[in-house]
Amino acid sequence: MVESPTVMRRAALALPLLLLPVAYFAGCAGGGEPEASDGSSEQADASTETSTADRTTGSSNLQGPEDCGNQKDDDGDGKVDCKDDECGEDPACSTTPENSGDAASQGPEDCDNGQDDDGDGKIDCLDSACSSDPACGAASAGDGSAESGGPKNCSDRKDDDGDGLIDCKDPDCAEDSACQTDAGQDAEGAMYEDCGNQLDEDGDGKTDCDDTDCKEDPACNQEDGGDGEWSPADLSGVPEGLEQGQRAPDFELPYIGRTGTQKLSGLRGQIVLITFWASWCGPCRLEVPALELTWQLYKEQEVTVIGISVDEKPRFANEFLGIFPVSYPMLLDKAGAAVAGPWKVSSIPVTVLLDRNGVVVERRMGYTPRQLRTTITRIDELLRTP
Repeated sequence: MVESPTVMRRAALALPLLLLPVAYFAGCAGGGEPEASDGSSEQADASTETSTADRTTGSSNLQGPEDCGNQKDDDGDGKVDCKDDECGEDPACSTTPENSGDAASQGPEDCDNGQDDDGDGKIDCLDSACSSDPACGAASAGDGSAESGGPKNCSDRKDDDGDGLIDCKDPDCAEDSACQTDAGQDAEGAMYEDCGNQLDEDGDGKTDCDDTDCKEDPACNQEDGGDGEWSPADLSGVPEGLEQGQRAPDFELPYIGRTGTQKLSGLRGQIVLITFWASWCGPCRLEVPALELTWQLYKEQEVTVIGISVDEKPRFANEFLGIFPVSYPMLLDKAGAAVAGPWKVSSIPVTVLLDRNGVVVERRMGYTPRQLRTTITRIDELLRTP
């Protein structure tokens, strides 16, 4: 019987497969190439295992790349995580405000840069993540005992390391961001002398009104304010703006820590001192306590101090205020979108002093004790002018 052409073609195609050795199919069933007869496969496997073991145990002379978030020196150059130059562009080491939204997007805490790197509201050695960092541990003396004094906190108004120097007066704080000066600062330094607490904050050996820094402080120059009664001025011809003599733009922002909002126009009749700040701002750590003192001195004299946080989330501001508590009103301008933008706040801190009519008397950037004392002198002048 003669098979059909189709059947014959199929048989011809199948014939070469029947002639292949069985060993070939055994290799395909294992998912790889046929096993080598000279043992080269075993040698390759052994080489792979050795290489893996070296990388795991660190026994290899060549270190691995730096892992920028495991608190280890992976590449053996003596620098850990974000302190390693290799991590300069790693997302885990970014400390810009744009990356401060969630804890998951933060980098590890750098324990000696004066910043809140991991976004938990705690800075350097105040952060529990730094408990084992050498920068936050007590140094050991030659006899094995701990030296007196702890790690240097450059903004707590204390002599932490026992050398008789406080905060920015201590050379150990020269590189701390809280002690860095800018073009607007002077040689006086960033420490603010509280002129009414019987303490020597600036470390010059003089307290309160005996300190020359306090010669113009209201606490040392008590004078009666003006007795006249204020009446609103006609501002129809005064242009709106942020330059001296211009009418400050109105705003309405929510409070931090309580319900409700505050409108700037609702404060007419009061002298208003406004400061823009953020939880990640180093100089703000010094300015905020100084403004609290100003508020305590003047709150009964128709003077209002208002802080406006430009943090992206209220919890960042709340965590900051948990460390540096204040009693003057705090408002939130989320990411600076509502007010800081129109008010041309490009860097912080920025402080604006308004008279009783809401007209700009003074606007300054940055913070130094001398600048604040000048502002306080202006407040005294405004109080004497009905």
